[in-house]
Amino acid sequence: MNTKPFQQALKLFFAFALIVGLFVSASPTSALPQKAAPAADITPVTPDDTNYASQWNLSDTYGINAPMAWGVTTGSSSTVVAVLDTGITTHEDIALPPRLLPGYDFVSGNATRDNDREAEGEGATGRDDIPYDPGDYGGCGVSTWQGTHVTGIIGAKSDNNLGVAGINWNAKILPVRVIGTCGSVIADDIMDGMLWAADLPVDGVDNSPVENTNPANVIHVSASAAGSCTALYQGAVTYQAAIDSIIAKGIVIVAAAGDQNSSSVGFPANCNGVITVAATDKFGSRADYSNFGTAVEISAPGGEVGQDGGVLSTSETSVELPESGVDTYAEMDGTAMAAAHVSGVVSLMFDVNSYITPAQVSTILQKTVQAFPGGSTCSTSTCGWGILNGGEAVRFADMPDVIVTDVALSPNTPYFGQEFLVKVTVKNQGGLNLSGTNSRVALQVYVDRAPGIPDADGCIYLSGIEIDQGEFYRNDYINSIPSGQTVTLPVIINNSSDPLQPENSWTDPLYTGDAPSYGYYGGVAEPLPWRDGTHQLYVYADANCSLPESFEDNNAYSTYLTVNPFIEGALLYPRQGQNIETDSIPTFKWNKVMDATKYHIYVSGPSGKILDQWYTASQICDTLSPTCSANGGPSLFLKAGNYYWMMQYYKGSTSVWSEKTYFTVGPKAVNLTSPASDENLTGYTTTFTWDKDATATSYRLYVLGPGGVVVLDKTSTAASICNDTTCSVQSPTLKAGKHT
Repeated sequence: MNTKPFQQALKLFFAFALIVGLFVSASPTSALPQKAAPAADITPVTPDDTNYASQWNLSDTYGINAPMAWGVTTGSSSTVVAVLDTGITTHEDIALPPRLLPGYDFVSGNATRDNDREAEGEGATGRDDIPYDPGDYGGCGVSTWQGTHVTGIIGAKSDNNLGVAGINWNAKILPVRVIGTCGSVIADDIMDGMLWAADLPVDGVDNSPVENTNPANVIHVSASAAGSCTALYQGAVTYQAAIDSIIAKGIVIVAAAGDQNSSSVGFPANCNGVITVAATDKFGSRADYSNFGTAVEISAPGGEVGQDGGVLSTSETSVELPESGVDTYAEMDGTAMAAAHVSGVVSLMFDVNSYITPAQVSTILQKTVQAFPGGSTCSTSTCGWGILNGGEAVRFADMPDVIVTDVALSPNTPYFGQEFLVKVTVKNQGGLNLSGTNSRVALQVYVDRAPGIPDADGCIYLSGIEIDQGEFYRNDYINSIPSGQTVTLPVIINNSSDPLQPENSWTDPLYTGDAPSYGYYGGVAEPLPWRDGTHQLYVYADANCSLPESFEDNNAYSTYLTVNPFIEGALLYPRQGQNIETDSIPTFKWNKVMDATKYHIYVSGPSGKILDQWYTASQICDTLSPTCSANGGPSLFLKAGNYYWMMQYYKGSTSVWSEKTYFTVGPKAVNLTSPASDENLTGYTTTFTWDKDATATSYRLYVLGPGGVVVLDKTSTAASICNDTTCSVQSPTLKAGKHT
């Protein structure tokens, strides 16, 4: 219950755009990822693989912009990609161990479906620790070698003057076989394979697999099975819950949308948190076979064999069993190929930022897509956010480990020339606890006093154009920033040409509770007061400009604060419609008018003119304040009633009057103290309590119950319900529900 009037007057004098970036200096042995250069500074990398010119999916207009991604990173052996498909065969362009990790075969069932008797020895069927592709031929046709093809897209050996280029040149591949003959697949096989790839328990399964000692960062799923994600897995939890347990470990799951030209998708593409991928052709339209619809997050090249071209990758010429000496490169199409592009790019994102989260991956992929071309059969309602842009996604993923999470001004009403505080909150989103010299954060704050006038004397860049490096700064050795924690660093902005010196403590009451703990610095080369108008405030952190950084989105936090500019001559108090207390002598306050020498104040009340007086600026205006004020003295003792006031000034000539500002004089608002607003009462009666007004002779208490029913409307004399400081009334029995 809250009947206490709440009024909050907030006069703001600037409009700021906050653009924030960070760099944290680290020791040479630090595992923190390095920052990428701005896009303009990235040099595309072209590999020398003999068939690279035929890989339109990597570099053509509606390919994935792989050369730009390789300009940032070509991959790392610390990243693991699990490939859930038909298994894998040996191939000249697919690396051997240790890059190829020990995997597992999760295809369950009889020999017909498993089809791995020839690979494992007569009589061996079902699950085992041999993830190699025995061929998926049968009554449906010849073997596809799809797992080998997809593996090549993700991570074929690259820049080796042979075959094709993979997206990640160094990542480890974890083969997990989940697709049997003729593409047969079971949801439990997929789920078990994903859990095993994540190094999570696989419960209730016969022949439980050996432990996976190489948990994946990215799980690629080519397979799609019938079934809902809300169905029970192993009769215990939903498939969605099992998926959630994988994502909770920071693992990204990428799944093919399916190849049925349908608006619905199967499992696991229909699960929340899974990145579901549709297929596009060489010209950016939806491939004819690709599933589509609201479950799709993103599209990527899947190709169309026999039309505009399939996706070229590693394969075999054998039509049934795997053989030696039959390595080849073949075009295939499908959403499995499309998803492989996303999986490969996500693995590169992990290479530049090993602490990136699945949510951040999704956000970056969405933010960096290439739009579908005009006339495309894809739209954002059918094919997701757009077409995968690997170059931009990897560049954006190369985020600093420490980011700015909040910027606040104190006070939040700075006027022209006033010193104020910028409080910058930084978070360690990396996986290491920053301490000692590894926690050094150098902040710079720049106030743009003349928007539109370029500066070129610093190391901060805006879209490739240098701007001022910032006149206000602080360098800190923070005791520690534990992983996942934040620290707030204050920087003082003043209008002095003399730098502020470091202090051990600061007692200025303006900043009580916000005193810098580590010293502060400031000063401007050419001090100018920030006057009315729109200004920009940049907050930036790096290692004392040791590296050119970018304010682009790959390493910047930005927000916009809409603030009212300072208006000369604006009437501040009393405000329009304000009620002030009876028998008071109000102080009339207004914004200073630059160069005005006199001010004329006129006040009218119930009986007519009350104040009509000129004042010199030197009498009523403080040179250190943006405002002027006058109270008219004892003659301006106001009684209850309606009033207005207005002002004019002299600045070489007399100005016109301001608009009339109307206000009322009456009893002050009652301060209700109990019950508190939104308090939950444990009983059905309460005592209503409020602060006593010494001038009041009686009070009326009005309470509404559930449904707006009046439950109390009582007038009492002050003498009967008040002591020296408070007044109170006992409630009747109240019904359950919300009261006012």
